Amino acid sequence: MVDIVRYFMEYVQQDSCAECRPCPIGTKYILDILNDLRNGGEMPDPSLVKELARTLKQGSKCGLGRVAGLITEKLWERFYDELEAYRAGQPPKTVAPNPGWQTIAG
Repeated sequence: MVDIVRYFMEYVQQDSCAECRPCPIGTKYILDILNDLRNGGEMPDPSLVKELARTLKQGSKCGLGRVAGLITEKLWERFYDELEAYRAGQPPKTVAPNPGWQTIAG
């Protein structure tokens, strides 16, 4: 799930019209957080991520930015354990162990 959100944020970064500031800045920040977690970085403060998601949902002019905020919010609410596993370089508990999963997903 984390990789799917990361790929979506990369897409938004490439296709954002940049007409409003929350979308390009917020999605870049989220992408930086996910890339940092991928490299074993520290987990950000959940309240900061929730505030960022809220700002994206309410401040973006188009659906692309609003959806990015919603996806971010749900990732931290419902898939926090996958974020922890992602940070540790382990497959999420919802996926059966596969020695080559990082090669396929990464």
